[in-house]
Amino acid sequence: MILVEGLVLQIAMFLPSPMAVRVFLEALPLASLSPPLEALRRLLETPCLLDDDWPQPDVPILLYHHAQLVLTALPVLPPIRLYPYCIAKLERSLRHLAEYEEDGCAFRTFVTKWAHKIAAMDLTDTARYDHDVLCSLLRQCTQLDHVSVECRQHERAVLTAITTPSHRVRSLELVVPGDVANYAPQDAATQLAPWLRSGHATHVGFKRFRSLDEASARHLAKALLSTPSVVSLRLHESGPVTTALIESGLSLAHLTRLEASASDLHRLVPHLDLAKLTHLTVRCEWTRNIDWLVALLPGLTALEDLAVYSGTVTDYDGFTTSTALSLRTVRFYAMEWTRNGLLAVLDWISTSAQLESVSLDALSFGKCAAELSEALRQWILAGCRRVSFSDTNLDDAGLAHIARALSRVRHRTALLVALEGIQVGLSGFLCLLDALATSTYVSVLLEVEDDALTPQRDEINVLLAKYEVSYRERSDLDDYHYLHSPLHGREDSS
Repeated sequence: MILVEGLVLQIAMFLPSPMAVRVFLEALPLASLSPPLEALRRLLETPCLLDDDWPQPDVPILLYHHAQLVLTALPVLPPIRLYPYCIAKLERSLRHLAEYEEDGCAFRTFVTKWAHKIAAMDLTDTARYDHDVLCSLLRQCTQLDHVSVECRQHERAVLTAITTPSHRVRSLELVVPGDVANYAPQDAATQLAPWLRSGHATHVGFKRFRSLDEASARHLAKALLSTPSVVSLRLHESGPVTTALIESGLSLAHLTRLEASASDLHRLVPHLDLAKLTHLTVRCEWTRNIDWLVALLPGLTALEDLAVYSGTVTDYDGFTTSTALSLRTVRFYAMEWTRNGLLAVLDWISTSAQLESVSLDALSFGKCAAELSEALRQWILAGCRRVSFSDTNLDDAGLAHIARALSRVRHRTALLVALEGIQVGLSGFLCLLDALATSTYVSVLLEVEDDALTPQRDEINVLLAKYEVSYRERSDLDDYHYLHSPLHGREDSS
């Protein structure tokens, strides 16, 4: 008997990862799966395919490589997103299919058919698209939760299309394209007013609002801060907006999520209630000292998500005198700090028992590989599902330490370790292979040096087969190699 798709989808939505959905589907009798569920099961046979986007898959990317399978599975996929350059991607991915072959109609046909499945859409590549058609399509997408809008004179029509009584858009980004940097919608407050009054608005983002005049910025700030439901702001190269928020005389203490440059955040801090912030993203100039930011950590007691891009740290007291009890996601990218600073950061992250994702990218780990391995093991035991050490200086000796942390892991959902930008040699590859053979639900994304495996390729193939570790090499799907542990790891590596 074919299972009821809606019931299975409701169960799948509560599962924490694509791997968990795969295990759930594989536990069901094959004959009981409808064609959409069977297509989803086949998609999930490729580990990591949906991991980064779950539970809101970026369908245009998937369609490019698995068009027919994805289209068949769409009825049982979670709500989808179309990000970014979705029009061009859909045209390229679907034009070879009969239903979409008419020139230029793939985007229109796809959105019309699947409007009820679309939860998020990036419209920052729509300059050449017919905006009357676009707005007509948007009026059909009543399940939209997030929209990124390009500001090129047509934003008013787009905003009108997504603020009908049937829409429930909560998150909105207004983006001035780089090639029209001198433009800013001076009546942004008026344009946003219907949406802000809707009661659904929770997040607003502004990108490149550099040319907003003082009066317009004041009106915009007042409109934002007079809307209690807006608790999340993103300010990117939008100095006039930041200044107007600070000078408005209205409280910013209700904000729980903020993304801003280091200089803007430094100005905003006196007006924030740090204890309420749950999500904080800071983008810094390369050489900027951000000791003041680290010093804020003891007061950020509710912090769940922290991302810091660039910056120099010389004083680590904020890490050593605070804990990260609520932390779920953390990313440090291209930071400058000493060995002791890095160790303090590792210890601080490890105080969280709720970790889901840790990214330490474009960093120098120096001689800290052993300590990094120990921290990684703690994060895994805490349930972390994604760890990235991309574009770092880990060599094969360092990867041997990472491999030790991955040995005999019995992850309850699935773990992905990303090693992008690290050229893995033969010894590093063999260490990772041996570790994954003892684990379950562990995948490693890596880059392998050209011809590095050639001398022992036959031996490697024997080991892959013996230990049931799957290895997917670089292909047209992407530029990376993947190692995937078997569903049932062996007991030891002897």
